[in-house]
Amino acid sequence: MRALILKPRAYVYNYLMQIYRKAYRMLGNAYWKLFGGILLALLWSAVGTLLLCTMIGFPLSLKCYKFAYISYKPFGHSVIVVPGKNLPLALIWALTLGAVMCFICLTGAFVSCATVIGIPAVWQWLKIGRLGLFPFSSYVD
Repeated sequence: MRALILKPRAYVYNYLMQIYRKAYRMLGNAYWKLFGGILLALLWSAVGTLLLCTMIGFPLSLKCYKFAYISYKPFGHSVIVVPGKNLPLALIWALTLGAVMCFICLTGAFVSCATVIGIPAVWQWLKIGRLGLFPFSSYVD
């Protein structure tokens, strides 16, 4: 009988936690958009548009547009990096545009560290910095 009483409480707790997570993501994404997210998404879109003009960069431009969306709403997404996938192409990317994108994200992370309210945004900057450095071996959840 006791198990029947605890079960509805667990459902209510899980439901309230889902509402809390959605509210946190919504507020985090709103803060992110105000303090750098829109500019970073526009930068990824510009890089994607430049790569779209070349034949070799076309597959990567699609990833850049996906990363632009993730840069616009980073809260609630996770990045998984699988090392060693497409290694020659990844090295070319990391030594050219990847280093620039990662440097921009690291600079944003250091600026966000300066304020207490910016600390949750630091992890988002670093997450997008990983995408900038390793776009070929990254999966977004």
